[in-house]
Amino acid sequence: MRIGQVNTENYKEFLKILGVKNPKGLEKVSGENNKNFLHNAIKNKDKPLNKLTMDDFCMDTLEKELAARGIIEEGMLMRKGDTSWRRTVEVSDNIRQKVIDKMREKVLSQSSGRHISAEQADELWAIVKQYRSSIPPSERLAFTYTVENIASAEERRLVDYIRSQVPGWQSGQRFDPKILTGSNWGLNHMDIKA
Repeated sequence: MRIGQVNTENYKEFLKILGVKNPKGLEKVSGENNKNFLHNAIKNKDKPLNKLTMDDFCMDTLEKELAARGIIEEGMLMRKGDTSWRRTVEVSDNIRQKVIDKMREKVLSQSSGRHISAEQADELWAIVKQYRSSIPPSERLAFTYTVENIASAEERRLVDYIRSQVPGWQSGQRFDPKILTGSNWGLNHMDIKA
């Protein structure tokens, strides 16, 4: 095996560690013009590649390199020990409603006895990604965190409502779609507490 192939495999493993789901874009990284891609982000240039840890990388440089190659979005690389992005930020009513509508569509699709599809999840995250590109990179992780919380809260609310109407119901089982559509998505039957 040639050293270039070994390095390519190492890079793919590294990208998986960083959370890149599909390292196919690595061909862009391993081209002739990009030989020093990771080398530029390594703080200690003399350290052998097989001994590197996350602390050996300049994460800002690495993120810029990955974003420039379209592998990740700028602002979406999580740093070790940094949890500052785990906060709720303002989300426009328009985006909030689009996320809620998409979750309702996903849960309603289960009325026919099927699970939520990957395509439905992709549609939701396409909405999120499109909006996320319009905000500053420093806010993108917090925005994503907020949207994930909005989506999961709506999904939990709908599932709890279905279960209140169909005891023992489990995801993937059929149910009458009118349970949701006829009750304004379970909002007409909510208990209001002071």
